[in-house]
Amino acid sequence: MLDTAKYKKLLEEELARLENELKSVGEVNPENPRDWVPTPPDDLELQADPIDRADAIEEYAERVGIEAPLEQQLKSVQKALAAIANNTYGICSVSDLAHPNPHPIEIERLDANPSAPTCVAHME
Repeated sequence: MLDTAKYKKLLEEELARLENELKSVGEVNPENPRDWVPTPPDDLELQADPIDRADAIEEYAERVGIEAPLEQQLKSVQKALAAIANNTYGICSVSDLAHPNPHPIEIERLDANPSAPTCVAHME
């Protein structure tokens, strides 16, 4: 039997970690609260020195590169938590839920990645 309480705790911890990391490079999109956007440097327009301006632009580019994968991980964790709430956690997303025996995600895979959406056979 799958210990969903164990995975829920792990996923909630991962969710908090990801949200903290996202806050360091981005903010919730005011037009779409389910989306994050990288935050630009505060004083980019005030940078008169071209070198300082280039540094600020480089910093923003780094934030863009960091924000996207973190947001993708966050969404995976949120989907896994929703699956726990819907009693579908641990079932391969490629598997047909209407099938009498939907394919489970291996415990070893969930231990390695609690937000894994598929079994090993259906990875990528």
